[in-house]
Amino acid sequence: MGKPILTPARVRALWAADLESGLHKQGCGALHQSLATGGDAFCCLGRLCVLAVENGVIPAPKHGFFGWYYDSCKVSLPPAVQEWAGLSGNNGCMTDGDSLAEMNDNGVSFAKIADIIERRPPGLFIEPGRRRVGSARRDEARQEQANGNHDIPGRPGHRNSAACRV
Repeated sequence: MGKPILTPARVRALWAADLESGLHKQGCGALHQSLATGGDAFCCLGRLCVLAVENGVIPAPKHGFFGWYYDSCKVSLPPAVQEWAGLSGNNGCMTDGDSLAEMNDNGVSFAKIADIIERRPPGLFIEPGRRRVGSARRDEARQEQANGNHDIPGRPGHRNSAACRV
């Protein structure tokens, strides 16, 4: 028998509990890093990827030359994980311009990030009837590319890209 399907609300509760557990070393710059001193370090989004693997949402990560890849993604969430948790963007972006990835990389603790997840700030999660943040960016990118402008947010390779960056 397979694992039960979790609602996005339940996924978020598990994620917050995982971050608050104190069992995982926090890293930055990638979802998952192998440390030269031994062991592993994770971004807050990397811990969500681990839960997604444990629940059969995505396959186990692969280790490549530049580190660990979750469903081909190294620094931002794979689309399946983003959707599973009900996040509006692949880096945990919020309407105020902050993102969980940026907070993590700037040293905000897992416990504080868990508090943010539990508070559900505007823009972090998809609300019923609303589109994902990345969807609007991709639409904008397509229109700009049609107009000949190729250096725009939402374009793969741009730092604010809605696509996975590896």
